[in-house]
Amino acid sequence: NEIKDLPILTVDLPSAVLNGLTDVVGTLLTSDPPAERELAIRNGEVLTPRLVKTSISHGISTSTSDSWALDIAPGKTGTLDDMAFFEQVPSSLPSNHVKVKIHAAALNFKDVMMALGLLEGLSLQAQFGLECSGTVVEIGDDVSTIKVGDEVIAFGDHCFASHVTCDE
Repeated sequence: NEIKDLPILTVDLPSAVLNGLTDVVGTLLTSDPPAERELAIRNGEVLTPRLVKTSISHGISTSTSDSWALDIAPGKTGTLDDMAFFEQVPSSLPSNHVKVKIHAAALNFKDVMMALGLLEGLSLQAQFGLECSGTVVEIGDDVSTIKVGDEVIAFGDHCFASHVTCDE
């Protein structure tokens, strides 16, 4: 910041907020010094980022299934507010694919951009998690280079899940 008396703030507002924006900005700029440098406003409530220890079931709808995915609710826009846990529907494994039990999944820049709604103009499928690591739990009939029990790094769709199906 080259102008030391000008505070730099990051404010995340819902897209529907147009009226009252002047009041919000005025409040932020007139506090001396601003109490928070980064915040979000949702339903009239000012939220600030904090890391807190909590359980996954606190305030989040989870699936009791052993096969689940963190995904966007059907018919929603694809932002963080639209994410929820869903049970994965069992399906047959294509002959040249493997099923991986996920141990870790990466959050990458595309996921962040999609969650912020910055990729809406592109014709991309709204999905999170492009890569993961885990253990192979099932292989298709034509798979020859990978066996059940192998630890792998994989690229796939919807890797924020308990399992993912990938090409060999």
